[in-house]
Amino acid sequence: MVGFGHFPEELVRRGEPDLRPAVGKCVLSRTPGMVARERALRGRALLATLYGERSAVSPEQVVEALEDQYGVRRSEVKVEVTAPPDDFLLRFVYSLDCTRVLHHSRHFCCGGGTLSFCRWYRGRGSHSSELGYLTKLVFDHLPEEAWETKVLGNLVNRLDGVLVEKLPPDDRWSVSVLAWMKEPSKVPKQFIVELSEPWVPPRYNVFSDNEDQSMPSPPCSPEKKRTFEHDIIIHV
Repeated sequence: MVGFGHFPEELVRRGEPDLRPAVGKCVLSRTPGMVARERALRGRALLATLYGERSAVSPEQVVEALEDQYGVRRSEVKVEVTAPPDDFLLRFVYSLDCTRVLHHSRHFCCGGGTLSFCRWYRGRGSHSSELGYLTKLVFDHLPEEAWETKVLGNLVNRLDGVLVEKLPPDDRWSVSVLAWMKEPSKVPKQFIVELSEPWVPPRYNVFSDNEDQSMPSPPCSPEKKRTFEHDIIIHV
């Protein structure tokens, strides 16, 4: 999508850095998949920081050094570049190998540099915060198909909270939830919820005597995603 920016003669595209906010923030709920991934990493993963020239060491070099110096088979460890403040994430098949390598932190040489290790842990590189208010929220006029727990969790996330439970409804007018909230006084009284429509394949407009009228047209890329906006009222 193309449009005009600050000057008519300048052609800019949607998503240009100058058109986007500098900082954003959201709340995400912890999922069973996240818990399973944490369980797989706990005790079998190390974070490595390189002291020396970062660009001089590749994950493959780290794998080779682990095999040469500590006998860790390349099929039993995976090394990947990770985000700062660390340089590599090492995932081991066996926890004993993980612990053995950890004990050689600051003594592991690779590609002219030295690696220090620490165990992977949840929250690395983050800042401590909290959701300090256990709050009951009531949503009026929310479409009944959106009363599903996962959808309600997404809605509460959008309001800077985390869903605790969906409460039994008294009627079909409103749905109530219990949630941990960042700041209940900042929850808007009215909120617009935009629900995406399911994709419906287009049909042929013209049929011959032998054509099945239920046959969809050849697939094509949609130009837009259709949605419906719902005005809901939120009670705190």
